[in-house]
Amino acid sequence: MSRAAARPRQAQSTFKVLDHIEPKSVFAVSAIFYAALLIGLLVAGVILWQIGSVFGVISRFDSLVTALGFGTFVMHGLPLFMAVLGIGLVLAILGALCNFFMAVVYNVIVSMVGGVRISLGK
Repeated sequence: MSRAAARPRQAQSTFKVLDHIEPKSVFAVSAIFYAALLIGLLVAGVILWQIGSVFGVISRFDSLVTALGFGTFVMHGLPLFMAVLGIGLVLAILGALCNFFMAVVYNVIVSMVGGVRISLGK
């Protein structure tokens, strides 16, 4: 066996330059991510609402708010769910648009400075 074959190979790093991010793909991935996050939060909220209803937490909270002097107060689940869904959709769209514009800004900055150097492996 020769000496060259007996020596372990040295791992080499490969460097790539990230000089462009496609804003459309950033928007698509962001929208899917935020939609999945919203669905997860809504499912968790519904589960917590059901647990709170079973243990009487919701009715006790209603009684507390009424006792504090805010008048008759009753939390209804469906309108609350719809409000959270609407606000979540608006925030998801705004988040995806923000990521889209940040990708555009990144591309403008990279066109001036030359990109980001990334090391791939060792």
